[in-house]
Amino acid sequence: MPVPNGPRLVTLSGSARADVPAWAQRSTPVAPDTDIEVTLVLRRRSALPSPEPGEPPMPPEEFAARHGADPADLDLVTTDATQLGAQVVAAHAGARLVRLRGTAAVLTGIFGTGLREVTHTEPGGAEITHRYRSGELSVPEAWDGVVTAVLGLDDRPQARPRIAHPRAVSVSYTPPQLGQIYRFPADTDGSGQTIAIIELGGGYDQRDLDAYFTRLGLPSPSVSAVGVDGATNAPGQDADGEVMLDIEVVGGLAPASRMVVYFAPNTDAGFLDAVAQAAHAAPTPAAISISWGASEDSWTGQARAALDGAIADAVALGVTVTAAAGDDGSNDQVNDGRAHVDFPASSPHALACGGTRLEADPATGAVSAETVWNNGSGAGATGGGVSRTFELPAWQADSGVPAAAGAGGRVGRGVPDVAAVADPATGYQVRVHGSDTVIGGTSAVAPLWAALVARLNQATGRRLGLPQPALYGRTAAGAVARGFRDITSGSNGAYRAGPGWDPCTGLGVPVGTELLTALTRRRPRPEPHSGRVQAELAEQAQLVQPAPPLHDAVPVDPEDVDSGQHECLSGGCDAHEFAAVGAAGGEPFDHDVRLGNQLVQVAVPVRQRIAHHPGGLAQALGAGWRAGERRIVVHEVGVQVSVHRPQITLAEQFLDKRVDQPLVLVEPLRCRCCHVAMLSSAGGRAYPKKLGYAEQPLGGTLGRCRAAPSARVRSSANWSASATAAWIWPRCGRWRSARCDG
Repeated sequence: MPVPNGPRLVTLSGSARADVPAWAQRSTPVAPDTDIEVTLVLRRRSALPSPEPGEPPMPPEEFAARHGADPADLDLVTTDATQLGAQVVAAHAGARLVRLRGTAAVLTGIFGTGLREVTHTEPGGAEITHRYRSGELSVPEAWDGVVTAVLGLDDRPQARPRIAHPRAVSVSYTPPQLGQIYRFPADTDGSGQTIAIIELGGGYDQRDLDAYFTRLGLPSPSVSAVGVDGATNAPGQDADGEVMLDIEVVGGLAPASRMVVYFAPNTDAGFLDAVAQAAHAAPTPAAISISWGASEDSWTGQARAALDGAIADAVALGVTVTAAAGDDGSNDQVNDGRAHVDFPASSPHALACGGTRLEADPATGAVSAETVWNNGSGAGATGGGVSRTFELPAWQADSGVPAAAGAGGRVGRGVPDVAAVADPATGYQVRVHGSDTVIGGTSAVAPLWAALVARLNQATGRRLGLPQPALYGRTAAGAVARGFRDITSGSNGAYRAGPGWDPCTGLGVPVGTELLTALTRRRPRPEPHSGRVQAELAEQAQLVQPAPPLHDAVPVDPEDVDSGQHECLSGGCDAHEFAAVGAAGGEPFDHDVRLGNQLVQVAVPVRQRIAHHPGGLAQALGAGWRAGERRIVVHEVGVQVSVHRPQITLAEQFLDKRVDQPLVLVEPLRCRCCHVAMLSSAGGRAYPKKLGYAEQPLGGTLGRCRAAPSARVRSSANWSASATAAWIWPRCGRWRSARCDG
């Protein structure tokens, strides 16, 4: 409770918890001298922008400077907390987290609450004792609006593993066999990729892993454990099956990847801290796999928002977060007569993974049937449905998401996005506690998709980040998205599968090779333009004058491109839509366009949503746009063009000097895959990502690439400050070489 003569307290929004429930077997006050650790979440310096397909990830240093905690906020909270008797254990500006330790008396005084120790029996029969609070929290008035969440005072179990055991097995698969069935891209194995796995209990036994991968004929993968908030790799628990399943699925499908397993307490604070630590780790992982969750209604508003924010951090840094959609059908173990979805799968920043029943030949990969996983009441079924908390994302707006089933249903974020086999009766062959067994659940689907993401990243040479805008694309309700095999039979309770996206299996199960092709076409990689290209960036990277009309355009019959399958007339590149959207009032925009085989970004004023101009491209650009029913595809344009595109600039004698002037495009120089050598956030002007550079101010020391030809140039560690010249190149979509050709 508030301390007499302490600071004035104000209510913390979203922190309310219900009174001690009737199922509590024992309830006693927490001793005042009990040591407790809590996690505080601070506000962002500025809101995160909406992710865009093809946008490169934000460097961690820039992310922290733009979207982390303000240093003044950190100083305020840590100084006040110390003066109030708490100890600052850790502070992370980028993740916006402060970890405090104090006695129960001190912390309940700071946050205006009381704590009780409660014991209850879990459905499986285990007795659980934990701290419990009720009502709303408060914070010192000076922290109002600065601190957005206080987690960990109440340490009840927050989530459950999404793992299922079979009553009987009809067929089972090893992870490599599933890679064949789902046609994971050939010549990929996860090399150079890191996959983070979140675990809220249990542990792994290296001897079991070695035996398992030996049986598969694979080397034991690289696995390391990271303890969060005092948790460790502690095998010998019921949750070991979850941990081993996650590692063995990832290791069997992306055997050359590096796995980092984050072990955290099963609390709201532990869950958040593990995801945040994984998202902000170095090296940044390709994917974070989460196989734990609970109905989104079982979270406090502050905890749900905090974890969603950590997942959004990961996306901005280029990480794909895969999350199991649940194993209890459409009610998600909430028996109130309404449908519910699982969180964090319902986060619009997570790739939600549903489950199927798969009948296939493990030897050949031939699929005879695949339906929604539903083994009946109490026997397991895929989660899925419509969020009552998160709004419908823009990339899901045309997918036919229905209103949530039950009273007061509305159209919100649809779950899941994707699926794969989860029925334990057609499940995964794993090894746990020295025995070979079969396990299922959407717990297995999250690491399967994390492994696929790692292999897609490897194949494309870039990070998927938030993949949904590219996965959904312009797929209409009832249509099959490219790269997926649609699942149209079955139900999870309140919802039924059908053509196209549905609340049971999302877009469907992956066809990895087709998915790779679809992603490559939707996100073309930049190449230097071979014609005369001139552009200049004005202050703050804003276009001062609109580009003049393009000439010599070759109009294309719109009927040829409706299917999205049309190839460029000049060969060798995909057909790409030109200028679909523009801001009202004629503000300039940038959009990827193919000029022959060269990718550029054309800047023109646009005053309405555009599809087709009957007079051809040259007339369209010269005379203004007119709404229509068809799209325009650019195939060939003469060399007299004016474009915005990734700048190619040779900077000499810049060592230890600041670059404070706009860069001017010069004749293209030959370098295929060197990274932009701009790593300091001090000074200079910002250049938006969609113009080709990482979005961070120019300035600071530039150096020559010193990496070996086989290395990947990604960070400041790969640049030497001892050279006398610096080279600034466009960042390539795919890393073919790190050698500077200039």
